[in-house]
Amino acid sequence: MTKTTVAQIRASAVAVALLIAPSSTFKSLSAAQPQAALPAPLSGSEILRQAVQHADWFNWSDSAAEFQQAENFFNAAHDRRNALYSRVGVLRATMEDHSLTEVQRQLAEISAMPEVLGDPDLLLFASIAKADVDGELNAQDARDDWHASNNSPNHKIIRNGGIAHWASGAFPSFYLGTYRKVGD
Repeated sequence: MTKTTVAQIRASAVAVALLIAPSSTFKSLSAAQPQAALPAPLSGSEILRQAVQHADWFNWSDSAAEFQQAENFFNAAHDRRNALYSRVGVLRATMEDHSLTEVQRQLAEISAMPEVLGDPDLLLFASIAKADVDGELNAQDARDDWHASNNSPNHKIIRNGGIAHWASGAFPSFYLGTYRKVGD
């Protein structure tokens, strides 16, 4: 066994110090660099807007997480209207992951709420979501929903309220003929 001398220990210590020094110097230099600003978190309205945009493009898989995030945000903010809007989006976006009859029931309950019946945009969104689920379960139920909405007092408000973009893109083709005949 060879005896380690003080000189060898010092030399080893210097070598280790040289190996460590660059990384500690790098850390101190990087700490001195200004940090890039993190993007500001999106507001609930911005998240909901993104979710609706994805839904407009029939990209329900991307909209699901956004609708869920918006729903949580609006529930925490006690914004019932936008929480309901987001909830409808969650139900529609995730309908394949759940019992369609349960989703249908929940959408029917939401659609019957007085605050939904009094909000043409929310009513139309809920009606579209319910029609999508009804169409998966029974196409005749979906047609019946659409005919009932055409005869509702809110239909004229929906048609004249500038929110008919949903009707042109969101409903299956058998709805479009009905929609275009009413009020044209």
